Amino acid sequence: MAFTWNPTGAPHASSRTDDIWFFNEDHGWAGNSNGQALYTADGGNTWAIMHVFPARTYLRCVAFSSPTHGWIGALSGPYRLYRTTDGGTTWTPIINLPSTPNAICGLWVVSDTIVYASGTNYPDRPPAAIKSTDGGSTWTHFDMRPYASLLVDIYFRDELHGWVVGGSGGPTRPKVKPVVLYTEDGGQTWADQLAGQIDFPYGEWGWKIQFLQDGTGFVSLENFDEGAILKSVDGGISWTRLPVNDAQRNANLEGIGFIDSNHGWVGGWGDRQFQGGYSSETSNAGNTWRNANHVGKFINRFRFVGDPVRVGYASGDTVYKYAESKQPALIQPLRLAGPPRVVVNEHAEVVTKSLGVLLDVPKGTQHLSVNLWDRFGAHVATLVDESAPISG
Repeated sequence: MAFTWNPTGAPHASSRTDDIWFFNEDHGWAGNSNGQALYTADGGNTWAIMHVFPARTYLRCVAFSSPTHGWIGALSGPYRLYRTTDGGTTWTPIINLPSTPNAICGLWVVSDTIVYASGTNYPDRPPAAIKSTDGGSTWTHFDMRPYASLLVDIYFRDELHGWVVGGSGGPTRPKVKPVVLYTEDGGQTWADQLAGQIDFPYGEWGWKIQFLQDGTGFVSLENFDEGAILKSVDGGISWTRLPVNDAQRNANLEGIGFIDSNHGWVGGWGDRQFQGGYSSETSNAGNTWRNANHVGKFINRFRFVGDPVRVGYASGDTVYKYAESKQPALIQPLRLAGPPRVVVNEHAEVVTKSLGVLLDVPKGTQHLSVNLWDRFGAHVATLVDESAPISG
């Protein structure tokens, strides 16, 4: 039976559901720009809001080492990283992090005790990687300014061997070119595996990294005007740049996911205006691409379960599922009764003059908060923050 992509029952975040993590076909987590940690136990048919993090929290990444031990990273809010040891019932802020990176963009969990994180995706802020060997109680800091000006995603094969992707050449994005940094000593030393290999265009950087079990590696390249990926067939030692050449000219890519060395997808913002939300598909190892907008919109992360793949998930404007077409029908998304709810526009607009934000404040609302983030998740302003607001 054929596999197809379909939306799950996850809610639509005001900006995006940036990351997902699945233990198996049915049990998984998601974190979104509304500061909500979501959990499903039935393959995405229904989702429970397990925790709402403090105001202004934009969740970027989530990873678990076991059903009980997990971590969530944030771009903004009072804390950058949280952990749970009771399966997500409670989340504790980690308050003793090094000062950089000041936003957690990438997260990789090797075990209950060994955790890596990376950031930040802002070329005018110091990039860094951090490591804990005791589950997050203490941290080792790696200053990555000698190698990069921005860092996003991180992946480790084991405790010692890992990669982090981003860009170098800042302090502005038009000056940046991609880097794929590799360590084989747990982060003590790093080498750029792209150095001298490829003549990259300016204004391009690495975003997400994925490895298959056979060692084939992929990196999505974010570039406002072009679509491209990196591919490695030698376990991440060398990389080839492959343009994404579908008819819609998909660009501004972020999410990337392959189920084998030939068949995969990319998604993201779609264009310089961050409005298209296109997805693209290849079945010949990235040599040619076709439009695949049925996959989902504004994809930032793909996750797959099984080898061969039994099921897949992608997170973007909501959470999507890749499964045999016999999957159950979609139920209505969550509707909150009591906890915070989103009241801003579902789709982004590019404006050159004043923009009014229309709010509907229900009777009995206990607290109203209106926050503004830019497209890279940086908190810009709190427009409203008041208790017992007037309804209407």
